[in-house]
Amino acid sequence: MGLNSVCLFSGGLDSAVGAIDILNGESNLKPLLVSHAYRGDGAKQKDIKHLLSPPFGELSYSMSPHIIKHLEGKTEISMRGRSFNFLAMAVLGISALRNANCDSRIETIVVPENGYISINPPLTRRRIGSHSTRTTHPNFLSRLESLLRDTGFHVKFVNPYQFKTKGEMLAECVDQDAIRKVVPLSVSCSHWHREHKQCGHCVPCLIRRASVFHAGITQDAPYKTKRLKGLIKEKDTRDDLQAVQAAIIRLKQTDNYRSWLRMSGPIPQDKNIREKLESTIKRGLAEVELFLQADISS
Repeated sequence: MGLNSVCLFSGGLDSAVGAIDILNGESNLKPLLVSHAYRGDGAKQKDIKHLLSPPFGELSYSMSPHIIKHLEGKTEISMRGRSFNFLAMAVLGISALRNANCDSRIETIVVPENGYISINPPLTRRRIGSHSTRTTHPNFLSRLESLLRDTGFHVKFVNPYQFKTKGEMLAECVDQDAIRKVVPLSVSCSHWHREHKQCGHCVPCLIRRASVFHAGITQDAPYKTKRLKGLIKEKDTRDDLQAVQAAIIRLKQTDNYRSWLRMSGPIPQDKNIREKLESTIKRGLAEVELFLQADISS
């Protein structure tokens, strides 16, 4: 098959757009799709793969963390390590392709992530640092590249959507028929594994719903919270919505997106790249604002 790259494939919207664009666009990449599934994820990923145009390879693995009774309270059952495991499997995929093709030059790992979530600027002061994951942040990927290079293993992490919002990714996907079929099958929610239904009110869900609204796609996956209007009264579920609304108000008053960008971590020294990143997070937040205005006022 002559596979020459790895592409992360989670079953979410961003990874689906990435795979569709690679397989249907003008790219010379022939990807090995690396998938990391928790219980229930695998079926979603398979359904989306059926909509993709071959050729592509597959490397899938499952992990279902659970509490061990005699270690209750000490075992790790969160998903906070998932992104790092995902990248590690991608590196393993590169190694497998090099061995299969007898070609040590294979190095490209595509990390399809919208630029807003990649930066993941803190919505409130308490969301700085490790309180929000940033494992596709350009600084993190650059440092991971450097670490691997120091061990003698050269790879190149590439995010084609570093300067695009999630809505722009959907609207500009090269195969609109395919992505519109993918949307109802995909999962973006950070709480999905609790009930196997997207909550509709976490930050990833809000950004997802805003992107679908931006792209004019009418058929989406079902959400536990269908309307956000009454959510502000729900103490247990309103935190993310309030944080987004607070960020919108604060940044309208200060217009200090550059400072907000820096709060997510070290940024490139290149002025042009910094300005592009700043514009991306500004447009990303604007997408969410427009969706919230439409949803809450309707």
